[in-house]
Amino acid sequence: MLSLEIKKIDIKDFGCYKDYKQHSRSGIGNDFNDGRVNIFYGRNYSGKSTYSKIFQSIELKQLPEKYGDIDFEIKLANQTFIKSNEIATHTLPIDCKVFNQRFIDDNIYLHNDNKLNSFQISIGSDTNETLKKIEDIQLNELKPRNEKLLQIESDITEKQKKKKISKDSLDSKLRTTASKIKNLKNPSVVVGNKYDIRDIKEEFSEHSPQFPILPSQSDKDALAELEKKIKQAKIRILEKNINKPQKIDLVSYDKNFNFTLFLENTKKLLSKVVSVSNILDEYKNSPNKINWIKHGVDIHGENPEKCVFCGNSIDSDLIQNLKLAFSDELSSLENELALQNNRIKSEIQKLDFIPNINKEDYFNDSAADIRNINKDIRNVISDRKEALKTLESKIFEKQRDIFSKIEINDLNWSDFSEIQVEIDSLYNSTIKQIDQFDDRKIKSIDFLRRYYIVKEFPVSEFTKLSQKVNQLEEYINEKSEEQRELKEEKEKFEQDIVELEGSLKSESEAVKRINIILQNSLAHSEISLKSVDDEEGIYFEVSRNEERAYNLSEGEKSLIAFAYYIARLESLSVEEKEKTILFIDDPISSLDENNIFYIYNLIFRLLEKKEFLQYFLSTHNLDFLKYTNKFPGKNNKDYYLIEKIKEAENTPSKSYIKKLPKYLSNKVTEFVFLFEQIYRVATEQENENNFSVFYNFPNNGRKFIETLLYFKYPDYKTNNDDKINSYFGNENAAFIQRINNEYSHGEDRFDRTRNPINTSEFIHDARIILSALYQNDSEQFKSFLNNSNLILPDFLEER
Repeated sequence: MLSLEIKKIDIKDFGCYKDYKQHSRSGIGNDFNDGRVNIFYGRNYSGKSTYSKIFQSIELKQLPEKYGDIDFEIKLANQTFIKSNEIATHTLPIDCKVFNQRFIDDNIYLHNDNKLNSFQISIGSDTNETLKKIEDIQLNELKPRNEKLLQIESDITEKQKKKKISKDSLDSKLRTTASKIKNLKNPSVVVGNKYDIRDIKEEFSEHSPQFPILPSQSDKDALAELEKKIKQAKIRILEKNINKPQKIDLVSYDKNFNFTLFLENTKKLLSKVVSVSNILDEYKNSPNKINWIKHGVDIHGENPEKCVFCGNSIDSDLIQNLKLAFSDELSSLENELALQNNRIKSEIQKLDFIPNINKEDYFNDSAADIRNINKDIRNVISDRKEALKTLESKIFEKQRDIFSKIEINDLNWSDFSEIQVEIDSLYNSTIKQIDQFDDRKIKSIDFLRRYYIVKEFPVSEFTKLSQKVNQLEEYINEKSEEQRELKEEKEKFEQDIVELEGSLKSESEAVKRINIILQNSLAHSEISLKSVDDEEGIYFEVSRNEERAYNLSEGEKSLIAFAYYIARLESLSVEEKEKTILFIDDPISSLDENNIFYIYNLIFRLLEKKEFLQYFLSTHNLDFLKYTNKFPGKNNKDYYLIEKIKEAENTPSKSYIKKLPKYLSNKVTEFVFLFEQIYRVATEQENENNFSVFYNFPNNGRKFIETLLYFKYPDYKTNNDDKINSYFGNENAAFIQRINNEYSHGEDRFDRTRNPINTSEFIHDARIILSALYQNDSEQFKSFLNNSNLILPDFLEER
C-alpha cells in the first residue's frame, strides 16, 4: 500500500492558504518522505486545523462548508492525483481518519441531560464459542506466524545490511573507476560527455567477454602483442577517415615482358657461332684471331693505303676479300645482340618507374605493413635489375668476342605475385575500413576503454564482489517470498478474526474499550462512560467519580473524544488500516500539562505498531513537540513549521508550511526561538523573504524581554520599569519601553494600526537587547548561540 502515500499537497485556495505550492521556495521544497511521521508545529491560528480539514474532506467525502471556492490537489506516491472538486463524486483510493475540533464537535455531542450519542466500535460477546475460535486462531495460527515473521524480518534486515556494505563497496569501486575513465584524454575513451556508474555497470554486465586479458609480466610476447593493439587503438581513435586509395597492380608490369622466353633467346644468341669464308680457314680454331681480323677490317674502312698499326701499304684487294669473308649471318647476329641489349636497358628503366605504396593514402595503423611491402617491392626490383645487368654484361662480352660461345647460368627472376596478394589484401582491408570507419573507431574506443577498466578494476574482482551481492540478494528474495506467503496466511486468519468479530459488535463493548483507554492510558479514572438503553434508544452517559457528570470541561471532552478516536482506530480491519492515513491535529489543545505525556504515550504506541498507511501530527505546544523526538525510529520523523505571514500591512495574512528549524525540532523552548528571531533582526537586511521576522519583532522582543527579566529578577516587589533600567541601563530604557508598550500594542496608538509599521528602527533595538544580554551574562549569550548554531555577531567584540 506504500504506493498510495501522500507525497505532495498544493493549495490554490483554501482558507488562509493562497497559491501555496509545496515545492516552491516558500514551501517545504520536497515530497513527504516514505515511512516517516510528518509533524507540524505552529502557533494557534497559524493554519494547522485548516490543513487537517483537507484530510478530513477525504474522510467525510465532502468539502467543508463556508470556505468559499476551495481548490487543492493531492499527489499520491503512485503518481495519481486527488483534486478537491473530485472528492464528493469520485471513488478515492485512500481513506483518512482525522482527530481535530470538528471530530470532537461531531462525536462528543452532549444532550441537555448530559448523554452522548452511542456508537459501535468494538466486539461483543454473544457466545463463548466465537471467542474461543478467535483465541485459538490468535494462539495457534497467528502467534507462530508472527514469531516466524519477526525472525525472517530480522534475518532479512541483517542480510540487507551486509548487502548494503557489499554493494556500497562495489559501487564505490565502480564509481571511482568510471570517474577515472571519463577523465582520460588523448585520446578520450568515452563517447559523449556522460560516463558514470550506470555505464560501467552495463560494461561489466553485458561486455565482460570482450574485456582484454592482461598477460603476466613474464609473458613478453603477449605483452608486446597487447601493447601493439593499444597503440593501434589510440591511432584509430585520433585519426580521421581517408579517401579511397589508388590501387597498385604490379602484375601488369609483367604482361609485355616474359623473362623466361627472353632468357632463352638471349642464351641462343650467346651460344650462336657464325660461319666465315675459307680465306680464314687457318684461323677457324682461333676465334680470337678472327675477331681481331674483323675489328681490324672495320677500323681501316674502305680502300686504306696503309696499315694503321704498322704503317705498311695495304693491298686493297686484300681488304675487300677479308670483308667478304664475314657473312651476313654475322651482321644479323650483331643486330640481334644490339636489340636484345636495348630491350634490357628498356626493362631496367621500366623497373625504376614501378611505384611504392604511399602510406599517406592508407590508415596510420597500416604503416608497418606498407613498409614491409615497399621493402619487398624494392628487393624484387633489385633482384630483377641484377638479373638484367648480368644478361647485359654477357651480351657485351659476346659483342666483343662474337665468334665465341658465351656460357650463362640460369638467372633468378623474382615474382610480384605474392607481393600483389599482400597489396590487394591491404587495399581491400582499407576499403572495408573506410566503409566501416565509424564502427571501427567505436570498436577501438570500446577496446581501449575496457583495457583501462580492467587495468583499474579486474573482471575477477568485479565478479567476486557482484556474486557476493547477488547471493545476498537471492537469499533476501527467498526470505521475502517466504515472508510474503506467511503474511498472506496471516492475513487470511486475521480476516477470519474480523469476520468473527463482525458478528459480535455492540455498544457495550465500545464503552468498555473507551473506559480502559481513559483509565489506563490517559490516567483519568474519575471519568467513565456507561451505556443506557431507554425508550429513545441506546445512549452513553458520562460519569465523574461514579456520579452523573454535568458541565464537562473542554479538556474532558477532548480526552473522551481522543479515547473514542483511538478505540475507533483499533476497530478497523487490517485491510482498512493499510489504506488509512491518520491526521491528529493539536490533540492537547485544551489539556493541561499533566495530560501531555499521556496523549504522547497513546500516540507513541499507535506509531509503534506501524499499522496505518501514513501519519500526520500537528501541535502548537513546544513541550509536546519536544516529546515527539522520542517517537519510534531515530530518523523516522520529518518536522515542519506552519506559520501565518502578513507580507504587507494592507494585505491579508497567508499560511505557509516550511521545514522546521533544527533548533526547534532538536531542543525546543520558546525562549530559544525568540532569541533566534531577535538575532535575525539584528544581523539580517530586511527583504521579502524575511519580512515577517521584522514585522513580528515587537511582540517577539516584548515576550523575550519579559521572560529574560522574570528569570533575572523573579521577585514581584520590583516593578517592571526598574527591572528594565537595571538590566538595559537608563540610556537604553526608552527603546525597550517603546518595544514593550508602543510597537507591541495597538491601544492608544490607533494611527499605527492604520499605517504600515516602520521597521527601520528594529535593527537598532534588536542590537540593544543582544548587547545588554552579552554584557550582563556572556556565558548565557554564548549558550544561546551554541543551541541555535549561530556565531557571535560582528557588532559585538569578544571579551
